[in-house]
Amino acid sequence: MEICPTSGAVLVGGTAGRVIIVHLVADANDTKPLYTTIDVVKDESSVVWKGHPALESKNCHRYEPQGYQAHCIGQMMPPAAITSVAIESSWGVVGIGTSHGYALFDYRLEIGL
Repeated sequence: MEICPTSGAVLVGGTAGRVIIVHLVADANDTKPLYTTIDVVKDESSVVWKGHPALESKNCHRYEPQGYQAHCIGQMMPPAAITSVAIESSWGVVGIGTSHGYALFDYRLEIGL
């Protein structure tokens, strides 16, 4: 877990390659967070994943009360446990590491770097 000291945004990484970016919001919202897949071994076609499958996501609108609300939910591929995270919310960029490599992701532009 990483908290941005300037914006209060939080990046949480867990098992099965799941990462979530949440922002502190003053109002309740009916939101649909961005869902994205981030492939860390796209250039290595010989990698065969034998671990647990990726977590399933409900890609739908949902009501969230005021407080921390999900902004972006990412799924690393292969779905290995997240080993490190870093966030720089003034740039809108997160760094995510697994045992298979790392990725930089711009969550404002919704693209991998």
